[in-house]
Amino acid sequence: DDAGGLTKDLLEYFPKNPELLKTLAMTYISMGKTDEAKEALDKIIEADPEFSKGYLNLAVVELSEKESDLAIQHCLEALKRDKDNLGAHNVLGLAHLQKGDLARAIETFQGAKTIDPKFLPPYLNLGRIYIAQGDFGAAEKEYKDVLTNNPQAIEALLGLGLVYEKQ
Repeated sequence: DDAGGLTKDLLEYFPKNPELLKTLAMTYISMGKTDEAKEALDKIIEADPEFSKGYLNLAVVELSEKESDLAIQHCLEALKRDKDNLGAHNVLGLAHLQKGDLARAIETFQGAKTIDPKFLPPYLNLGRIYIAQGDFGAAEKEYKDVLTNNPQAIEALLGLGLVYEKQ
């Protein structure tokens, strides 16, 4: 709590500093104080409405609290400000997945892959979806694509192991 206290003290002098507010929010998240984290993240957005990461960080907290609709809303706000924000695309896909909208989740993850083929989370998430659907060929392709870009990716190796075990 000392880090949180120091950050709060600094915020008295720099009340709209997004980095300090983000540090405070992350401290609250690590302490399980999500309401306080959301309040700090709201202040980031209030201080700089064009700061896409403020919306993304808020969406992450909401996703952790199973508030899928709010997470989707805030991811879309982040993407309005930075259409290629890979984190926002990934969290948006996870929020759709959490809601049970597999088609939109898959579409979102596929879209993120086209923005940056070396960004691994969409491939890993797609692999998990395809395993859950029993589409082991599609899952295998996703995990192999990860290994093409990152041969040491433990998550992809574990995913492939699961695919081969289930087949």
